[in-house]
Amino acid sequence: MSKKGVLKRLNDVIWNERINTSEFEIEWQGIMDEYELNDNKWFKDMFSIRDKWIPAYFKDCHLLGLMGKTSRCKGENYFYGLMTNTKFHLIEYHDHFETTKEAQRCLQRKNNHDPRYTNPDTKTKLLIEDEVSEAFTRTVFFEIQKEIIASRLTCYSIKVEEYDGINKFNIKDNDKDVKHFGDFEVSFMKSDCTVTCSCLRFKLTGCLCRHCFYVLRMSRVEHFPRKYISRRWTKDVVSRSSNAYKMCQSPKNDANEDFKSMIRDIYYLVDYCVDRLVSDMEKLKLYREKLREMIQDVDEDTRNLQPMTNT
Repeated sequence: MSKKGVLKRLNDVIWNERINTSEFEIEWQGIMDEYELNDNKWFKDMFSIRDKWIPAYFKDCHLLGLMGKTSRCKGENYFYGLMTNTKFHLIEYHDHFETTKEAQRCLQRKNNHDPRYTNPDTKTKLLIEDEVSEAFTRTVFFEIQKEIIASRLTCYSIKVEEYDGINKFNIKDNDKDVKHFGDFEVSFMKSDCTVTCSCLRFKLTGCLCRHCFYVLRMSRVEHFPRKYISRRWTKDVVSRSSNAYKMCQSPKNDANEDFKSMIRDIYYLVDYCVDRLVSDMEKLKLYREKLREMIQDVDEDTRNLQPMTNT
């Protein structure tokens, strides 16, 4: 089956995020007829439960597109594979676990730093692309950038109709990967800049599709609509201030809010310094040494003080 191309044909149909249920069933039947698989029990059983595993049947589920692959499982397996060994004792396992976690935290800090303090290359002169680069993480920006470019190269409007202040665009997508599933309907309401596409990409992944970008450009919308900035994909989704500090330790007095604000400010300042220095190991080491010196001074100054706790 692999040599005949059956698996590739099936994968192209099953994992196509733009296909709907009717088109899936037509394509599936075409493959079964072409390769004479209509009497194959396994394929018949899998088709009978298609509504349990085919992504096209779950388009109403928010962010379902993120669950289409096994990347999360593979990532977890890789993480535990770095630190486990059947010959480890418990203490060895714990040490490896902590080291691996710290390596991940370091990588996350670097990933947070890069989009905050460096700018990716833009491919168009559209203000929308610039705003996307400022709002989203680097990986998500590149995905959206592909859609913005594709909206200029592969999409064109077949027909436009207006009903009650809503413009309906029939969009043709000539992308070779879309094949004949290239007809889409996009609705646009100019009053509040609401745009929806029949491909449901925003609902599946939290990112606008090329068809929506095409309609926005044709409707002379220059700015990226803020309602379509999914917080989970933004640069600041992970707060710079740490949540590790227990606010239960704050003093019970009228200055409580000022105290909390000061704590958040201190965490922000430390995170900011780490973000700025993460690409310069020597300066990062110097900063760490200065913090250690400050810790020693703090220990000396507070040696006889009792910690504050709320009862």
